[in-house]
Amino acid sequence: YGVAGEGGAGPNQYWEDKSGNITEISYRMLEEVVSVNAIYEYRTPYEVVLANRYPGASFAVYNVHDLMQNIHDDPSAYLNGTAPLNVTGHVNVCNATGGDCVANPSPDSFLWYDELHPSEQTERIIARTFVDVVKGVSAYATYWSS
Repeated sequence: YGVAGEGGAGPNQYWEDKSGNITEISYRMLEEVVSVNAIYEYRTPYEVVLANRYPGASFAVYNVHDLMQNIHDDPSAYLNGTAPLNVTGHVNVCNATGGDCVANPSPDSFLWYDELHPSEQTERIIARTFVDVVKGVSAYATYWSS
């Protein structure tokens, strides 16, 4: 949800007519993501512990947003491609209609595959961290049991 001057994408195959107040839209998208995360952060313990709605159940809330933010802020700890590490560009660059695509030969250097989707390297990181969530040892999860 970054604006074009800060790593965000301009018009693309997912949003061809990207006009209007892009800054407002960008911040609104960020606000929505943060709001949903806050709802899970507060609603899950209420439902599990206070309301005791799910007796005997265990929950893990996986905060992928924080993981993605950490990849963005410290790419050398996560990305390992041969090209310079890149958290604002993307592997697959296409025109605004999704044609004339050119793929970067070092995809593991990128956080993003295209303007909307995480790269394969990012997906591997998310999957590896998910395994830690299931094992109950992830720093990116909050655990609750009734």
